[in-house]
Amino acid sequence: AGILLGLLVIKPQMGLLLPFALAAGRHWRTFFAAAVTVLVLCVVSYGFFGLEGWTAYLERASVLRATILEDGTGVWHRMVSIFVAAKQLGVGLETAYVLQAAAAVFAALTVIAVWLSQVPSPLKYAVLVVGGFMATPYLQDYDLVVVLFVVIWIYQAVPQNAERVGLSSPYGRAIIAGLIMLPMIAAPIGKLTGVSVGGILIAGTYAYLLHLSLRLRKVPMRQVMDAKS
Repeated sequence: AGILLGLLVIKPQMGLLLPFALAAGRHWRTFFAAAVTVLVLCVVSYGFFGLEGWTAYLERASVLRATILEDGTGVWHRMVSIFVAAKQLGVGLETAYVLQAAAAVFAALTVIAVWLSQVPSPLKYAVLVVGGFMATPYLQDYDLVVVLFVVIWIYQAVPQNAERVGLSSPYGRAIIAGLIMLPMIAAPIGKLTGVSVGGILIAGTYAYLLHLSLRLRKVPMRQVMDAKS
């Protein structure tokens, strides 16, 4: 597991909260396996290509940021982060950065809290994935295909508690339906409306997952597994 998580270094913005979750959950072997994997990949990269690729990327990072995030002409509708959603709602550039930073800090703190709690494990995984979406400004619609796992984890976590936690409510069903459809509808709706609805739906989804976590924080995993069987 640590090796697989370490491979995310090729797309590091998708794994920003992994160290916090692994440390909070005391998964130290996985934590260090991931860290060693990252180190090995960096060393191998240096061995094959030297430092030129790294330095060139750092030199051009500001251009990339300005083109994709701050300007975003032609690509913004595929971006579904909190930052882009704020910008498309008319928020100024500096304020959008502040909101994105606040979302990242909030996501990190809540992921730590959930992974320290007695929440059923599948719900911890869901919170980590969607919290990771909250934390990064670089998020495109095709990155959202993993939300199908989030849907599965939600149903695994609440088999006997659907009514109590509101999973069968209209709001709960709307969240699930929105998650399933989000990778397909985020870009078209964004382009049609001029608003990055993906970022708004992700924020709503994360709030819902935190609500589930609060309601299920005292449900032991044994009860969840018994209900599944």
